[in-house]
Amino acid sequence: MNAKYLAVDSDVKLADSEAAAWARRGIGMERADNMTDAIKRLLSPNIYLYVGINADAVEFMPMLNMMRSVTFTPILIATGSFTTHTEVEALHNGADLYARWHPTPEDNMASVMAHVERASKREMAQIRAPRILACGNLLVFTDYKMVFCGDKEIMFTAKEYGILAYLLNHINITLSIGQIAQEVWGGAGVSQGAVRKNIDLLRKRLRDAGFVGGVITNYRGMGYRLATTL
Repeated sequence: MNAKYLAVDSDVKLADSEAAAWARRGIGMERADNMTDAIKRLLSPNIYLYVGINADAVEFMPMLNMMRSVTFTPILIATGSFTTHTEVEALHNGADLYARWHPTPEDNMASVMAHVERASKREMAQIRAPRILACGNLLVFTDYKMVFCGDKEIMFTAKEYGILAYLLNHINITLSIGQIAQEVWGGAGVSQGAVRKNIDLLRKRLRDAGFVGGVITNYRGMGYRLATTL
């Protein structure tokens, strides 16, 4: 099977049921548990027929516009609890379809193929992909200054975000306190203690959010490094 689609669905049983129906047509499935995982897959060289989101199992809205900004692939969202308000919001944020589940997998496939065919014929304007920094289960959209750990957004102060972005831009490289102060504070008379305090707060927020795949380490006399652990 060469053709495949990307299912964004934490309901494994339902995803496998849909996959079995598609497999009979020679189309495979990859499954992402959440939007962060899905966006990472869309940034890979893989080509997908479409992205199918189960709105009843995945929190999709906060990251939908970001998903649209990284792919031209049709984004089709299905739900068992349709509301016009959510449909309008989903379409506004980049979905190609927001609709109720059809009674059978075959009916779902017919609807999907109609939208995929329409998208393939549509002339789509080129858009600039956003700059994204990633480490482990952490995803940072620098254009939006938004940080997600898994599928949950983490809120930072401006200084904490600046330190995180600087460390991510220099992953596995030790940065001195002076370098961090210059980058984040512009070197404007900030004390080493203030830099260390903000790094400690940053570490705590990441730890509380469940960040895995990297660690911020203090190398005495040298500085700080965000190192990958996966």
